[in-house]
Amino acid sequence: MFARISRASGSPDKLDENVEFFAQKLLPQIRDLPGFIGAVALGDRASGRGGSVTYWADAESMRASDAAATAGRGQTAERGVTTLDVQRYEMVIAERVAPAGANTFVRGNEVDAARDKIEDSIKFVRDQVLPNVRSQKGFRALLMGVDRQTGHCLVSSVWETAADLEASEAAVREQRAQAGKVAGAGDVRVERYEVMYVEMKQPVTAG
Repeated sequence: MFARISRASGSPDKLDENVEFFAQKLLPQIRDLPGFIGAVALGDRASGRGGSVTYWADAESMRASDAAATAGRGQTAERGVTTLDVQRYEMVIAERVAPAGANTFVRGNEVDAARDKIEDSIKFVRDQVLPNVRSQKGFRALLMGVDRQTGHCLVSSVWETAADLEASEAAVREQRAQAGKVAGAGDVRVERYEVMYVEMKQPVTAG
């Protein structure tokens, strides 16, 4: 499975409206494309930053949808939303104890790994990070995506409430530093979002 993540910034007071635009206007343009699995909209109500995630069965389907995605970003730009970056990932871990759903919370950890350290990073997340976060209150999912060409990695954990996400921080802080060392990289960058919209045709699974 593969994912394309577009991060953007807009007015905080327009966040709900922009999520509704994504769900009602943009998704109909891609949901019937071959290989489409699902989509998620994320947001930070304080800053207005957010992101959209679309999941695809394979790399070919994701690439074939690029033109539609580019057109969609043009439509959001007309609404005053600025695209910050677009990343594409192979999903190598997708562990869930609850179905994907809105009104949950995500902590994303990004690191630019050395390409020869990607497999070590995947193993560390699977063997060390996953058992740790699974044991924390409110854990719902852990997903890891990698770009094997650049070494860019994203590890996202999903939590039942914002309080659960914050309470888990102490348990993961040391492992985050270890993950950066395993990846042969510098600091791990962290962002937090509310899951504001979810649409899935089938469960998100790695591989």
